Amino acid sequence: MKSGGNIRRFQPGERVIAEGEKAGELYILLSGELTVWRGRTELGNVAGYGAVVGELAALTRRPRSATVVAATECELLEISLGNRKVLEKNKDVLKKIQETIQVRYEIARNKARMYLEASALVRRASVQKAIVSAEKARHPNAPNDLLTVRRARRQVDEMIELYGDDMIEPELLRKIADQNGALERYVAILEENPWLDERLPREFRELEDRWTLAENFSGLKRLEETADVTAGMIDLLGEYESIPGVVTEMDVLKMEKIVPLPTRIDVLISQYHKVHSEGLSDRERRYKERQVREMIEEERVNAGKDVVLLHGIARELHFESEYEKELKRTLALSDTTSTFVDISVI
Repeated sequence: MKSGGNIRRFQPGERVIAEGEKAGELYILLSGELTVWRGRTELGNVAGYGAVVGELAALTRRPRSATVVAATECELLEISLGNRKVLEKNKDVLKKIQETIQVRYEIARNKARMYLEASALVRRASVQKAIVSAEKARHPNAPNDLLTVRRARRQVDEMIELYGDDMIEPELLRKIADQNGALERYVAILEENPWLDERLPREFRELEDRWTLAENFSGLKRLEETADVTAGMIDLLGEYESIPGVVTEMDVLKMEKIVPLPTRIDVLISQYHKVHSEGLSDRERRYKERQVREMIEEERVNAGKDVVLLHGIARELHFESEYEKELKRTLALSDTTSTFVDISVI
């Protein structure tokens, strides 16, 4: 691999990159194995000829977010971004670094999109609930049926179909709420759930647009632009994951998506009886269960083509933790697991 860089050799335990430092060098692994640490937490290993470390921090001039240590005897190619002319001439090196940035961007984007899709799902359900609540407030004596829910859902579905996007723009949902006199209620729901922040989807789209524009550049300019976008996407992901309660919300939503609806209904009903039906007669139990099933049917209509979310019912009826624990137990029995790759600016 032609480079114009310096060959550096490190002994086991020797530090290659220090967390918090600012530097203009990146490294390409030629032999050996590295470990990556954030504080005292080991994030993982880096091995294999051509693996790149330190490129995002070097290209964006950000502080290193992790420490890289030699796990074995290592040989690395150190490339300084200060020597732009030499680097521009080494197309193989530029290509390898760009491939690494591409992978980091796509992992961060896919993880962030997971949060966005989940929040969009909840926002759509929230605007429908706000419309129904506003309608009931205007007509308190109207029959308690699902016509209003169906009408609200139809508006949202038509908007999604019109724009062809599962992550419908938050502004459109606000417009639907406003047209139905439910904007104030809808905004109140959003404010109760920080992870539904409408700013985050806009930032996500802006980063995607910037990535598309950056691909029109070439050479070191392309590296710098795509690295900056990738770092921004990682920041966005970090912002999502730092919101209080978001991890719990995501865990519940993932379970709602994985566990079949009939099973979730059974879990909901059984846990409701366990918490609320002790000491009741059979007739009272059947009456209570009928009320819960009516709430489930309303959620089915409310969801339209989306996933039917039942944890909101459990929350409203004050047995949310019991419902979540039973869903986790159901998943554990089926041995369903999922792993996401951690990504960071190093």
